[in-house]
Amino acid sequence: MVPDLGNKYLKMWLWIVISLETITKVHGYSNGRFPESCDSMSPVHTNRNGISYEPQSTDPPFEITYDPAPHGQPITVYLKSKQSNKFTGFMLEARKMEDVVGPAVGKFIVLDSRETRLLSCHSSPDNAVSQKLSSEKRLLAVNWTSPQEENLDYTFRATFLQNVETFWEAVDLDVKARNVTKLQEPGTVLMIADSVLVAVKTELPLLITLLINGPRLHHLNKVKILSCVLCAAVEIPALVLFSFADPINVLFIALVCVAIAFNFMELFIVCLRIEPSHELKEISELIIKACSVIHCIFTTAIIFLGVLEFDNCGKEREDSWPVKVMMAYTVWTLLFVIWVYVSSIHRKTILGGSKIGSSKNRKERKKKKLSAAGVIVIAVQVIFGVGNLCFAFAVSFGIFWC
Repeated sequence: MVPDLGNKYLKMWLWIVISLETITKVHGYSNGRFPESCDSMSPVHTNRNGISYEPQSTDPPFEITYDPAPHGQPITVYLKSKQSNKFTGFMLEARKMEDVVGPAVGKFIVLDSRETRLLSCHSSPDNAVSQKLSSEKRLLAVNWTSPQEENLDYTFRATFLQNVETFWEAVDLDVKARNVTKLQEPGTVLMIADSVLVAVKTELPLLITLLINGPRLHHLNKVKILSCVLCAAVEIPALVLFSFADPINVLFIALVCVAIAFNFMELFIVCLRIEPSHELKEISELIIKACSVIHCIFTTAIIFLGVLEFDNCGKEREDSWPVKVMMAYTVWTLLFVIWVYVSSIHRKTILGGSKIGSSKNRKERKKKKLSAAGVIVIAVQVIFGVGNLCFAFAVSFGIFWC
C-alpha cells in the first residue's frame, strides 16, 4: 500500500515538473523574447527528453513582402501566409546582403503594439522584431529604416512558427537599393537653373519697360515667350531625370509637373497677345504674375527637397552648410515674392501713372528721365538677380561637392 502511494506521489510530481517545463517553454515562445536566437533566429524548443525540435525542410507556407519607399524613408515589411496556414510566432531581422550571416542592421518600427515587440540584438536597439502574443496570424506589418549613411542591398530574414514543434527558418527576401542620386542630382541642378530663369522672366518685363521707356507690346511678348520656352526646356529634362532616377518617389515628379503646368499656363496667356487697351489686359497681367510666383515657389520647394535628399556635408543636418544656404535661399525667394507683389500693386506709380502702349504716353516718356522710383526699382531688380545667381551657384556646388 505504501509503495503504491509513493508511486502515485512520484508520478504526480513528475507531471507537475513536466507541466511547468512545458508552460515555461510556451511562455518563452509566446512573448517573443529569445535573445539567444539573435544570430541563428531559431527558437529554442525541446521535447520531454530535452531534444531540440528541428526546423521543417519543406517549402514554407509563409512569405515576406514589402512596399518600396523613397530613399531614406521607412520600408513597410509584411509577413503573410501563402495559403490558409496561420503562424503564431515569428522573428524578423534585416542583414546586409553581402553578409547575410552577420549582425542585424537598421531599425524596426512597430505598427501594432498588441501583436509585435521590438528586440535588441548585439546591444543595438530595435534591430529585430518578434511576436508579443501567440495568437494566430495571417498577416502582420512592420516598418524598417535602413542605416542612413549606407545605400546597400539588404536581406530580410524571418523565422515562422506554427506551434512549438513546427517552424520554418531562413525565409529570405532580398531588397536591392535603388541608386537614386546619379540622376536626381543633375535633375535638382536643372531646377536650380529653372529658378533663376523664373526670377528673370518675372523681373524682366518691368525692367525692360523702365530702361527702354515703353517698348512695343509684341517685343515684350517675345521676351516673355522666350523665357517660358527656356523654362520648359529645363523642366522637361529634369522631369525625365527624376522619373528614371526613382519612379517610386512621386513627390519630386508631382512638384515638377505642377511647375511645368503653371509655366505653360503663363505661356498660353502671353500668346493670346491681349492689346493694352483691352479690358482684360490688367487681369491677364495679374494672372501671369501669379503663375510666375507659384512657379517660383514650387521650384524652390523642389530644390529644398533635393538638398535634403543628397546632403552629406555634416554629421547632423543642422551642421550642414548647404542646408543653411538653402534656408537662406528660401528666405531670399520669399522676399522676392513680396517684392513682385509690391511692384505689381504700384506698377502705375513706378511707370509714371501711364498705361503701356499709348503712343502719346510713349512719346512723353522718351522725353523724361528715369524717376527716383524707377531707379530704385532697377537697383532692387539687379540686387535680386545677382542674389539669385549667387545662391544658385552655392547650392549647386553643395550638391555636387558633398
